[in-house]
Amino acid sequence: MVNAGNPKSIRHIDDLAMPNVTFINRQKGAGSRGLLNRLIWESGMSAKNIHGYEMIPRRPGTAEMVASGIATAVWD
Repeated sequence: MVNAGNPKSIRHIDDLAMPNVTFINRQKGAGSRGLLNRLIWESGMSAKNIHGYEMIPRRPGTAEMVASGIATAVWD
């Protein structure tokens, strides 16, 4: 999920490592996080290069963080 209109042109998993992107992740153990980790691994990049990879919101939810502009992208 990205901001309306995808203003940062995020199209591939590698785009999450762009310096102007803030990412919000899912909680550890979530199936979607496992899929994301696999995609990161398959791309050959490191999660350490994704700003916000370790950020797991409690409130507001991930979609609301994108809508409010706090985050650029979420894996939901």
